[in-house]
Amino acid sequence: MVGTAEAGGRSRDANHSPQLATTPMTDYGHELQFGIFITPAADQTQAIVELSKLAEVVGLDLVTFQDHPYQARFLDTWTLLSVVAAQTSTVRWWRWLQTPTACPSCTGPSTC
Repeated sequence: MVGTAEAGGRSRDANHSPQLATTPMTDYGHELQFGIFITPAADQTQAIVELSKLAEVVGLDLVTFQDHPYQARFLDTWTLLSVVAAQTSTVRWWRWLQTPTACPSCTGPSTC
């Protein structure tokens, strides 16, 4: 019997036994990547670099940092990205733009 959709992406048949919904997830033609979003706290510089290196060791694809140039408690994102890039070899980096003062052409990994 064909199931009916229910909340949570599951469907139930006439006997009410759960089964996965058959609607495929959109992938936009890209492989799924996993990563870590690290807050660039200026008082934790070494821990941030070590966590970035650990992300590579455990097989994550991305290391990302927020970019808030007006926050004195955060490290400069471009400098931090340079340090992380020099100490890793397989992870990709990404800076999250959350300020109108940032360069509008810098919208993704390694675009500037």
